[in-house]
Amino acid sequence: MVVDSKNSLRDKVRRIEVNDEQSAAIEAQIRSWSVFQKAEKVAFYIPMKDELSLEFLFASGKELFLPRYEAETKKYCMALVENKEQLISGKYGIVEPRANCREALKNEIELWFIPGMAFSRSGDRLGRGAGFYDRLLESEKGIKAGICCTGRILNEIDRETHDVIMDFVLTDKEIIKIN
Repeated sequence: MVVDSKNSLRDKVRRIEVNDEQSAAIEAQIRSWSVFQKAEKVAFYIPMKDELSLEFLFASGKELFLPRYEAETKKYCMALVENKEQLISGKYGIVEPRANCREALKNEIELWFIPGMAFSRSGDRLGRGAGFYDRLLESEKGIKAGICCTGRILNEIDRETHDVIMDFVLTDKEIIKIN
């Protein structure tokens, strides 16, 4: 069963630690990446302890969007943030934009940096199992770039019909372009 195999993969990749050197390396990858250099509106995430940090983006000069949980719909939306002072601890203890931060318009975001527990070289993403990012991304046209450390690139991740495939996967060592 797909859910069982994904849960076993999650258990396996949780043991692969993420460190500050990898976050510094992903920063260098992103800063020199032409796709990032051209994008003006960028979505990213505030890292959990097992995710690479992209907080350098606050000083990038780009328009930045972060996920915010909407209790009424029980879904995440993306909201525009200008600085860290606009962030609060939200649902599940995840840092997110305050309620007064403007929600992103449909297809406004040009480049999405998506966290994942792991990714495959064919663009499949292993998330935490709730499907929040799949719902966020399902009808968005922006470029989707998965972010993880090299040790979390897997040969295969079972794909479900609702799973959104990445256009790129960026690690601390490489940029993988998906067909």
